[in-house]
Amino acid sequence: MFITLSHINPFLLSLGTPRLQYLAFSCCNEFASFSPYFYPESMKERFFFISKNYTVLVQYLNTLLPNLHHLKLQGVHVYWLVLNLMLTWQNNVSLVSLELDYHSRDVHSSLEEFCQLLSSNSQLEILKIRGSSPIKFNPDDNVTLAHHFCQSIYLPSLKNVTIGYHNISKCQTILELLDALNM
Repeated sequence: MFITLSHINPFLLSLGTPRLQYLAFSCCNEFASFSPYFYPESMKERFFFISKNYTVLVQYLNTLLPNLHHLKLQGVHVYWLVLNLMLTWQNNVSLVSLELDYHSRDVHSSLEEFCQLLSSNSQLEILKIRGSSPIKFNPDDNVTLAHHFCQSIYLPSLKNVTIGYHNISKCQTILELLDALNM
């Protein structure tokens, strides 16, 4: 997977893919979501959507994936900040489906990054999260984090939610974040 991403990433971040509507990367290892650390650790910082020339990249973010509607990241982590900026700066384009699966805990998005990702995609219809919680918390704390960091995220088009967790507090927090009429 690393070899594939290392070949695609420079092309994608320099030229973009104006017609791409569906992007899916699957490196399926459900057990990785139980691990607190990404393995091999030397590859942890090799995200998808990372550029050495961040300043130039920011200038072109709105042209890189102008038609992306479906994103599936299964066991493949990204540079969450750049992904959020890419999707936030798109011209009237929003993800219709988002799937985040099987990420080890140290490569999850932060709760703030997760909230920004959902907030910038108000047309989201399908949300799937399995073993890839953006929530890092003290398991002894019974209070969920939704009220501490993010306001409810309004997703008027959301119709299908799949959440797979081994910890009920994380699942409850995700559900508390969602303000969805059709759900």
